[in-house]
Amino acid sequence: DIPILLGQGCDGIDNDNDCMIDECDEDQVPPSLKLPYVPDTPFRDVDAALAFLEEYLCMEDDCAAVLLKELVEEPSCVGKVDGESVGQICTFNYRVYDPRCNMTAGAAFETVETFSLTVAPPLPIPIKKFQGCDGIDNNYNCAIDECSEDKVPPLITLDKCCIPEKPFQSV
Repeated sequence: DIPILLGQGCDGIDNDNDCMIDECDEDQVPPSLKLPYVPDTPFRDVDAALAFLEEYLCMEDDCAAVLLKELVEEPSCVGKVDGESVGQICTFNYRVYDPRCNMTAGAAFETVETFSLTVAPPLPIPIKKFQGCDGIDNNYNCAIDECSEDKVPPLITLDKCCIPEKPFQSV
């Protein structure tokens, strides 16, 4: 057996005595995939969580200068999304691998890690009946009672006395 050493497979030595220096099967330390931090607030949807992971997942390896990562399967989410719950816990399975050794049997060329993030769409802001004519800056833009604050559509009602008893007839 070959002892597992950091940098083995990229040290310029034939570690397994097969007359080949630094081939894939000498690399016994798999790459790593880490998330340096997770935000306190939930993501608005799965796509936002995926975009965060794509940007912040860190890949490292003792030998490979180039590593690739891929989402192994579609994210799975558990929990309810409604006005009462916090949100869903979604799991994302990522694979990181050394593309040079991707098809080498027995080599430590890949790692699969699971990351869990909370996804919760923003709750709708309740619309107040007199918003837009309440003397309050509802948009927080230093303009009181402007048109953009009026979120309630006008109601059109027909009074009985305004409707003719007989509809107009063509002559």
